[in-house]
Amino acid sequence: MKKYLFILITFFGIFNFSQTKEKELIIVQNLTLENFKIEELIKFVNSNFKSENEKAKFYYYWIAKNIKYDDNLFEKLNDSKYIPLESENQKDIFRIYIEKKAVCEGYSNLYHYLLNSSNIKNEFISGNAKTFYDFRNYEFNHTNKHAWNAVFINNHWILVDTTWASANSEITENYYDVKPERLILTHFPNDSKWQLMKNLITKDEFKNSPFLDNFYFEKGFRELPKINSDNKFIYIYIKKNPNKNWLVSFKFENENGVFERLICKLKENKDYKIYYTEKNNIPKKTIIRLDLTDFNEEKQTLLKYENIGLFHLKY
Repeated sequence: MKKYLFILITFFGIFNFSQTKEKELIIVQNLTLENFKIEELIKFVNSNFKSENEKAKFYYYWIAKNIKYDDNLFEKLNDSKYIPLESENQKDIFRIYIEKKAVCEGYSNLYHYLLNSSNIKNEFISGNAKTFYDFRNYEFNHTNKHAWNAVFINNHWILVDTTWASANSEITENYYDVKPERLILTHFPNDSKWQLMKNLITKDEFKNSPFLDNFYFEKGFRELPKINSDNKFIYIYIKKNPNKNWLVSFKFENENGVFERLICKLKENKDYKIYYTEKNNIPKKTIIRLDLTDFNEEKQTLLKYENIGLFHLKY
């Protein structure tokens, strides 16, 4: 399943060459391996990286940079519940490697193969994903089927999604070693053991859980927003971001399915910004949308990122 992130601007140099850039990504960006056979790529990795984590991370970045999402195949697969030939092609590792395109199943199969070739224990995970598009009336069906991987690194399992690593053509490290509590917001595995959590959630809980794009965590937020209420007010708690004073705003869905601005007051304590509004300002059953704005105080500019989070609200 392809990931979509609604942003009003293009990411501005998240991975420009800098001190914060991962060395595996720097190597991937500087390599010219278009004519390498897959065996030569594997030999390069096994010869130049020592730890399993370095190898797994290199393959993650290499796939994110070099494999393009096959939108045409995605549409074909959505037109029918099952297309045997097209689906089987996603298991053809050498075809994917040569053509440099795939859907999620192909991404995960290629990653699985490369890791196996470097003797790194891993698993192919199948399940369903949730995005902004299908949040409102989410149902488990063939249109939101998805695939990702679990990798055994340093004596424990980590979760990796190579497909979503390059959403909007920007490579992000945030789908390598994703915290299970974060990934479960958007990824529901068929085998519950791959939730990798002590307290497993059900399909119904997944359907009704918030949607929160990993962009939220990528920008330094550490916790899910919390929503509660009393007799008069709705309260939204946002853990303060240690990296930047991001501006947070909310909208609610009206009876016509249109998002309107939610006017909130703000109070703070040591750890949280608390946005609150009177209950009579919004319907008793609605969807709350979270948007972020990057305010550059020095340049006096605003960059707005929409549809970062969606939450069911019922009181």
